[in-house]
Amino acid sequence: ERYKSLLRRCPSHGFDDLTQVNIFLGGLLPRVKILLDASIGGSMDFKTPEEAIELIDAMTTNDYDLPVERESR
Repeated sequence: ERYKSLLRRCPSHGFDDLTQVNIFLGGLLPRVKILLDASIGGSMDFKTPEEAIELIDAMTTNDYDLPVERESR
């Protein structure tokens, strides 16, 4: 949801769907990406940008209000 909020704040960002998906996936922790892939029954890498956005949107409609965990670098 935070990522979508950032995109809404800058509607003229100019990122196409593929770039948006790549930015989103690139920002995920490896274990979160594994969970995402498992939850969709395969790798997100094999989805079209439109399919990926649809899946991400469907998942974000469930607001679990879980604490956000970040790795320090």
